[in-house]
Formats: sequence, C-alpha cells, structure tokens
Amino acid sequence: MAFDKCIENKIEIENSLYKQFICFDYLGEAENGILKLKEVLKINPNHFKACYNIGTLSYDIEDYADSVEYYEKASNINSFDDSVFYGISFSQYCLGNMVEAEINCKRALEINPKNKNAKQLLKKMI
Repeated sequence: MAFDKCIENKIEIENSLYKQFICFDYLGEAENGILKLKEVLKINPNHFKACYNIGTLSYDIEDYADSVEYYEKASNINSFDDSVFYGISFSQYCLGNMVEAEINCKRALEINPKNKNAKQLLKKMI
C-alpha cells in the first residue's frame, strides 16, 4: 500500500514499482512481479535489475523465450555480468538451442571462470 501511495503521488515511482516487484517475488507471484518490472522499464529502459529479474522470473515460469529476450536486454546494459550470460545460456538450453547456449555459457565462463553453474551446464552440453 505504501508503494501504491508513492506511485499515486508521483514520489519515487521507479523505485516504488521495483519494490512492488520485490514484494510480489517474495509472495511467489511471478506474473505480477513481471508486470511491475515492465512498468519500471517504461520509465527507465536501461534498468539492468529490471531486465535481469524479468529474465529470471520468466525462466521460473518456463517462459524461456521471454527469459532469453530480457537477459539479452540486460547484457546490452551490462556486458560484464557472467550471471546474465549464464541465464541466457540456460534458457537457450531449455529451448533446445544448443549452439547458442554453448556460446553464451562459454561467455559466462570468460567473464567469471569460477561460475559453477556455467561449468555444470557446459559439461551437460559437451
């Protein structure tokens, strides 16, 4: 309710929407969380965390195509985050796009050779 009031009164709208996403995520309401994050992106299309979290939530609800799309948007904002490329890779893996999944998994490992998840996924693909 507090965040609704802030939004209604045009106080810290972007931040309030993002915090609403956090609440929905905590409640396990991925679809509502995604809606709030998309509102954040209408205000700030370069909001890294919003793109990244839509990628994560989309993966959680098995919408792998949207997951790839939003992780890729996040990678365009920050191309030095290994977790983004791992997210892209795992979603591509789930879609059966093994060539792209392997490329992005290797990219994650180039950025962070200690990324355990990327190492495990790459072993599955090779």
